Amino acid sequence: MPRKRDFVLFGLVVLFLVTGIISTSVWQSLGERLIGGEVIIKTGDAVERTALLPELPDEATLRQRRLEEMRARLAAERDTIITAPEPEAVAEATIVATEPELPPAVPTCPTPTMTQIAWDPRSLTLQESEGALIVYRIPAAVITTGTSTETYQSSPDVLLQIPLRMFAQQKECITTDIIGIAMDGSLIRNTETALYGIFGPDTQVGYTLDGFPLYGSSGGMVVDECGGATVAGSYRYYVGSESILGCFMAEPIVLR
Repeated sequence: MPRKRDFVLFGLVVLFLVTGIISTSVWQSLGERLIGGEVIIKTGDAVERTALLPELPDEATLRQRRLEEMRARLAAERDTIITAPEPEAVAEATIVATEPELPPAVPTCPTPTMTQIAWDPRSLTLQESEGALIVYRIPAAVITTGTSTETYQSSPDVLLQIPLRMFAQQKECITTDIIGIAMDGSLIRNTETALYGIFGPDTQVGYTLDGFPLYGSSGGMVVDECGGATVAGSYRYYVGSESILGCFMAEPIVLR
């Protein structure tokens, strides 16, 4: 029995020794050497097998790979973006330019008519008062008592009242041949150029029915188509050569 146990123990020791020797021999015979990614496995001095190991990428290569991966990911996300529908075109409002309104032009004036008015210029007085020309007469009342006769003046009898103006307003047609009143109380007709044209540009011969003063011949002064001009800030007429006035520059009064 003891011999059998010793034999077993001896066998185990021998097995252990053999295993150690074999392992040591194998590890000594195998040489590992890392050369630029190659592992050379040797048995003794002879090269038995060469295995290529992947090289580790450097920092620039890793950055380039990350950029390529990011670009690929962005391209994939862009392809999956839902394209929003284009907004409907809004029709532009058409702006139609309109010409500014102009004041109405003077219509074609008819030929002035000849007017017959019962008018007595004797004892008439012309007076400017509160922005108007007042034409009046003071009639005399005669009272006879027995052999004596007394004359009294009664209340003024106003025959004409014309609003006076300083500035031209608008052109108006001359519809009758009477266009004003002279300083002596006579009515001025538009055809009486010879009668009033003998006076110079500094002499006032009367007033027109639209309220402006009328002077003699213009003496070469430039006048408008109505025959007037602005002098010292006020509009006035001058007697023309063919007719006294060409038109009115404000609304005239109507003689009755």
